[in-house]
Amino acid sequence: MKSINIVLILWFTLITNQVSAQFCTDDNRFSEIEVFTNSQIDSLTNVNYANVYNWEGVSEELKMDFYFPKNEIDPLTNRPFILLIHGGGFIEGNKSRYNFECRKLAKRGFVVATINYRLGFDESDSSNLVNALYRAQQDANAALRYSIEISPALEIETSWMFLGGGSAGSITSLFTKYMSQAEWNSLFSGIESNLGSIDTSGNDLTHTFDIKGLLNQWGAGPDTATNTNELIPMISFHGALDNVVPIGEGPFDTIGSQILHDRLIDNGVCSDFTLDPLGNHVVFNTLEDREFMVNRTCCFFKSMFCEDCSSFFSTEQIAADCANTLSIDELSTDNQVAVFPNPFKDQINFTTLSGNEYFYLYDIHGHIIYEGSDIKSQSFYQVSTGLYILMIHDDEQQQTLKLYKE
Repeated sequence: MKSINIVLILWFTLITNQVSAQFCTDDNRFSEIEVFTNSQIDSLTNVNYANVYNWEGVSEELKMDFYFPKNEIDPLTNRPFILLIHGGGFIEGNKSRYNFECRKLAKRGFVVATINYRLGFDESDSSNLVNALYRAQQDANAALRYSIEISPALEIETSWMFLGGGSAGSITSLFTKYMSQAEWNSLFSGIESNLGSIDTSGNDLTHTFDIKGLLNQWGAGPDTATNTNELIPMISFHGALDNVVPIGEGPFDTIGSQILHDRLIDNGVCSDFTLDPLGNHVVFNTLEDREFMVNRTCCFFKSMFCEDCSSFFSTEQIAADCANTLSIDELSTDNQVAVFPNPFKDQINFTTLSGNEYFYLYDIHGHIIYEGSDIKSQSFYQVSTGLYILMIHDDEQQQTLKLYKE
């Protein structure tokens, strides 16, 4: 029996490696460049994936949309899959929010889906928000099971499934990946008996899934449930001034993009994080900005196919270039305040300051080394040699500078 198990493990590893190599193409597929036209993209819309009861006890049919290159045109017979979940504070929103991203990602070779899920909760007690999140995770699980069920027809490679969304949708995605039934029951006693299992709600399908990577748009995840042995690669976009879903600690045992990014980096898991230093909740919201996020996401996921996933942090919109990934050294900055010496050894000095500045000093991985208004009095003698990013805020503007530590 032991020898049979070893053979099965080797066989599964071989198959997985072959699929990964198939997606690590040297052409433009899965990159920042569109390889299919609008007319070559097919869709399957308003598909019923679950039948549920909402928070008011009313029966509800849940729908999802799929976008994919037409099977008769695409030479690949198995394609990676991305599920996107809209935001709206668990009280509003619709799957149509992600139609633009779904079509853009499909034109790069992915099969992409987006869902409606149960919205609403008794807002007289904010703790009921937890129930809304739990129901959203139930629905996301049901959608993933259904996607696997119809994967042969849509030519989905179920060993490469990604998950993501914006705000409440991102929170749902991260909880779906990291929060197990046992962890829910431990933190919120009685939730399973009141609302049912996270793994069986909505449909009677029994498929299991393994999420390979996450797209986090101004979201947060569960703190105690993000165990180091379960961490997976993630690409994030967030505003530093977000007071709806903070980049740091949030309510109900949640942690935002900055803490998640740090945790991934600290544990050797790749993380791509673009931080808008002046952004509030929901950043990069023009069509041009949204395509910027699509392109960076494609390159990040493709780097996973090629087993070349690396970490990245920037406070600027750095355009994706899958063939020639930019390093932090290639960032351009418009310096209005000069810093000296640069490279620096111990202290950082400035040519001109108004006295109203607030400083953030990041290392190359996005860790905050210093935050405050009195940076000139700080000693950085023990800071490691290398490249750092300094953000300077004042009442009228914000600027970013590159610093080198000797």
